[in-house]
Amino acid sequence: MQELLQCFNTTESESAHLPDSNGKGNVEEQKPFRKIYEGDASRLSFILENSVDLVVTSPPYWRKRDYGVKGQIGQEKTSEEYVAAIITAMAEWRRVLRPTGSVFM
Repeated sequence: MQELLQCFNTTESESAHLPDSNGKGNVEEQKPFRKIYEGDASRLSFILENSVDLVVTSPPYWRKRDYGVKGQIGQEKTSEEYVAAIITAMAEWRRVLRPTGSVFM
């Protein structure tokens, strides 16, 4: 799926420490940030498991556009193959999403 894939997460920590419930200051403050990846949204091996809060993607409709990319989603011979390709991509999104993560598709 050659497209823009946006993954939002909040795993980077700032150097500042916040007080914990005991006031000891050992809880790291997490600074929100956004990383945008452009590429194949079904192959995210470079992203850690359970590290993403939000995946935003727009896969092509079946047999509507040919982007000239070998193996692209949307050019499968049957609708069943198309659905299988989408499900494969979704399994990869599930792997990188946190339990509270979301997908906008």
